[in-house]
Amino acid sequence: MDSYSSSAKSLIFAAIVIQTVFLVIGMLFFSFFAVFPFGAGTVISPSPFPPLLFGVGILGIGFIFSILWIFLNYFLLYKKIIDDKIEEAKSNALILGILELLFDGLIPGILIIVAYTKLSDSVSYGMKEKDDDNMF
Repeated sequence: MDSYSSSAKSLIFAAIVIQTVFLVIGMLFFSFFAVFPFGAGTVISPSPFPPLLFGVGILGIGFIFSILWIFLNYFLLYKKIIDDKIEEAKSNALILGILELLFDGLIPGILIIVAYTKLSDSVSYGMKEKDDDNMF
């Protein structure tokens, strides 16, 4: 593993950690408002159940997508780099980086896109080394 793929692995790990931290913060935030759904003695609506169920549904979908992104980043990027499948990780990084910029979050998406550039450098560096070896 060269320095480019090593730094890409670190960037992907940072994106996974950031996503996990935001997932935990979201779960703590949700659990706090699940325990205290009405605030400080104020009533949100005469019938709190439909808005509460709607909020639970939206947050549940958000939690599922957050967990999905964490697993996709781990198995499609981080694990591929560990297994030295750099070209597969490179193509996956571009797709996941763009999708994460659109749907998941700005910071993890940017980190994945930067990891994509590092993986591109790693692939071109590997090709350059092959060409240098074939010269002699």
